[in-house]
Amino acid sequence: MRRMIRIGVGVLVGASVVFGLGCGTATNNDQGVSVTLLGYFSPDSDGLCTATDPKPLSGAISPISDSAVTEPTARAGEVSGCAGVLNNLSGQFIRTQRIYMDYFIPGASVQPPSTSFPMGAVVGPATGTTTTGSTSNSGGSSLPPSFTGDNGPGNFVVADVAVVPVEVMAWINLNRNSLPELPFTMTVTSHVRGVTSAGDVVETNDVDFAVTLTPDNIIAPTDGTTVVP
Repeated sequence: MRRMIRIGVGVLVGASVVFGLGCGTATNNDQGVSVTLLGYFSPDSDGLCTATDPKPLSGAISPISDSAVTEPTARAGEVSGCAGVLNNLSGQFIRTQRIYMDYFIPGASVQPPSTSFPMGAVVGPATGTTTTGSTSNSGGSSLPPSFTGDNGPGNFVVADVAVVPVEVMAWINLNRNSLPELPFTMTVTSHVRGVTSAGDVVETNDVDFAVTLTPDNIIAPTDGTTVVP
């Protein structure tokens, strides 16, 4: 059966959303204060990544050499996920650039190489609530209304990314002798880098989640005998 493995993990954010932040460099975004990687979420009923009613997922299970996909845009052997990014800056939008992944397999004599994947999404500025209950930009932003109005991009965006790309899955299969006995769990640590409308580079907090790799799906051959009732 051909399919693409989609994975996700939800991460609880303990801090409140911060409005009106003026900082925007990679060095002052400790723990994702300005821009937060919330985690991974399940796709909708059509298999698409959307920010509407997102549902956090707890992890993934995939055969180690599964090379089947169900969607034309997916690559064989790829483990993909819906990554959710939240912009806490009230006066600036953020354009995400790449998502970075590090891999760790406990008990392995060698570790998979780190990698990154393009992530081109526009995350709108955070909004505040007026006394009348309507939403408005609380930071006096100079952005056009198309970015700050009700019809502009929201400050929470979910994008489809390759969490375990084909190249990393190929490396895992080529180095099975250096890895623990199947099944084993691989920890993937992700963070997103982007640039604000003011030109500052920002990096999110790290998100850890587990991918459990299982033995290949083997279908036992039959003898070809046809049973006639």
